[in-house]
Amino acid sequence: MSMENFKQKYGEWALVVGASTGLGAAWAEECAKRGSNVVICARRLEKLQEVSASLRERYGIQTKEFVVDISHEDAAQTIVDNIEGLDIGVCVYNAAIEHVGFFIKVAEERHKEQLVGNAQVPMELCWHLCRDMARKHRGLILLCSSMAGTVGCGNNAVYGGVKSFELILAKGLWYEMRKYGVDVAGVTVGAIATPEFARVQEEQAKAAAERGEKYKPAKATTPADAAAYVMERAGKGPHLFTSRGDATLDKLMHILPLKTAVTMMGGAMDKNFSQGYDLLDDEFTEIARQRGKGAR
Repeated sequence: MSMENFKQKYGEWALVVGASTGLGAAWAEECAKRGSNVVICARRLEKLQEVSASLRERYGIQTKEFVVDISHEDAAQTIVDNIEGLDIGVCVYNAAIEHVGFFIKVAEERHKEQLVGNAQVPMELCWHLCRDMARKHRGLILLCSSMAGTVGCGNNAVYGGVKSFELILAKGLWYEMRKYGVDVAGVTVGAIATPEFARVQEEQAKAAAERGEKYKPAKATTPADAAAYVMERAGKGPHLFTSRGDATLDKLMHILPLKTAVTMMGGAMDKNFSQGYDLLDDEFTEIARQRGKGAR
């Protein structure tokens, strides 16, 4: 959607959940570029204040920031309370909770956090926002999913499951809410060049070196490019991607036999994220060794 039409079509204020750094901050800036005032929230107030100050200075808009932890079951209500009285025309739910590791080795509480932050909270927030947007007959909601939610992701099973939920929720709401003039889409987010992505790449390179293997860094889209790519396509369908390459990869994963696709995803996680497997103790490492599966 063009810069000129964005604010006119969707309204005065944009809300970005999970906007302190990386892609979340880029979503906020992309909305500001298009003339929207911006509300941002995340866990780190200092980072939010830095983003807000930058947006006000660069784009002359109004901003508001507040702290929220999406692992808490009352997070959606916290957000709703903090946006009361504002004409929210755009919502990007970028926040996510991810705990990588074998399902049985990650603490149950960590799994529950992923369910709350990546499924319960966005669902509750959508319920509030959709009702308000339907009355105004305008609005845009983007729910950020992940490549992990494409076909099923071993070693990240819960995260992949809840990210699939977000995508399917968005697709269903796209159909329902278009009758009220509201655009909804699920956004499959691929590799994004965030500080966290760089940290993981460094860990992967180190692990590969310890195994005596060559390491090929993953290609990643910059946060700014990803946010712009999506916003330019806002309102064009129920499923968007952060780059053309991500769309191609998604199509490939659905062309491949399911068993092959799931094995590829799990194998990649095996190779690149083994540091996340030993979150509790070595009980299941020993069981795997005894069964000849190798230690993780």
